Amino acid sequence: MASVGIVVRTKNEGRWIRYCIQALSEQVGIDRVEIALVDCSSVDMTVERALGIFPRMRVVKYEGKYYPGKSINLGISALPDVDYIVVLSAHCVPIGKDWLAKMVGPLEENQDWAASYCRQIPTLASTPENRLDLLNTFSVESRLQSKDTFFHNAASVLRRSVWEKIPFNDSLKHIEDRHWAVELLAQGYKIFYSSEAVVVHEHGLNQHDIKYRSFRGQGVSDLLPEDEKLMSIWSDYAEKHSKVLVLALTSGLGTKRYDEILSSATASHDCYILPKKGVGLPTLENIIQRDEEWEQISLFELLRELVCKFADGGRHYDYVYFFDADRAEHRGDLPDVYLRKSIETGADLCVAVESFKEDFFVLQSDETSWVPVNDKLMDLYANKPHFKKALYGEGMLIRTSILIDQTMPETVFLDG
Repeated sequence: MASVGIVVRTKNEGRWIRYCIQALSEQVGIDRVEIALVDCSSVDMTVERALGIFPRMRVVKYEGKYYPGKSINLGISALPDVDYIVVLSAHCVPIGKDWLAKMVGPLEENQDWAASYCRQIPTLASTPENRLDLLNTFSVESRLQSKDTFFHNAASVLRRSVWEKIPFNDSLKHIEDRHWAVELLAQGYKIFYSSEAVVVHEHGLNQHDIKYRSFRGQGVSDLLPEDEKLMSIWSDYAEKHSKVLVLALTSGLGTKRYDEILSSATASHDCYILPKKGVGLPTLENIIQRDEEWEQISLFELLRELVCKFADGGRHYDYVYFFDADRAEHRGDLPDVYLRKSIETGADLCVAVESFKEDFFVLQSDETSWVPVNDKLMDLYANKPHFKKALYGEGMLIRTSILIDQTMPETVFLDG
């Protein structure tokens, strides 16, 4: 099969870039694949993460005000010796090792077809509104378009020879793909929609905020059929390829305890031990010695510092799992349990918590102590949680993108 150049557009895609580039690196059935990553001033190690997976990719730095057509044109210009161009957003992840062959195949077989775009499906973590958008827009049936100008560059393919005649508009802020499709069809070309090639696109077409809810979003999206098999394939893929840094805090080590803690290490989990304050541990490969500055920073600042330190050495993680190894009740399977929860719910943080019941209190006359308003009122609300206390030592998983960006988690899974 012919040669393919892939233009991947990024800006702070640290959360998604590993899965996207890893999926592209595994593609089969194509003679030659080149990748150009067009990056718009990322500050979250997106480029470094991508190069760690596909070192020979070409990096194009986009500067100035962002125009999607300009970004795509820059990427295509960096791929001069290919037959086909695939345009892919970094937060869209191809499903299957034959995705690229499915994208290019229809154009190879039909010389009058100029371009194609593929099916986009939600993940289990997509909001009802984003799920509704995707399931309504991307049909389960393929079609050939000679009048319909819909085209979507989140995941598309086109003949490079056609692009040379009709490049993307450099000055449009939005819908450069639809504008390009109008010109394409006006000149007699055809566009193919392939339902066989699939990417996951968690944020959907309109990228609805997680707080946004339409009055019919949940109800209508629940009625639309989902491809549970494909969504499950994505969840399994993300779980398999996520890199987790496991950090165990401890006050002492014997040989047996050392081995028990490091048993958390797997092919995708690296485990290191941190000594508690005032504790000295032997100098071993998987022990990180305390630094005096640790006493002056928060837990999350410490985790961020360690993540950045590993990244400087070329080791990029998607999650950090932290726990107190002195707690005998710690469950050894929690890193994997929380990882799956994060993938399926979109949670940036998964943490064990202790729930406290909702009580109503008033100040006594001395204004120094609190007492219940009345016992009956408390009984009515006995089953309502009022607040939860995070038990970080019992187990906490957090996305490294949250630590690096120093932002608050948008979605949290509370275990308890």
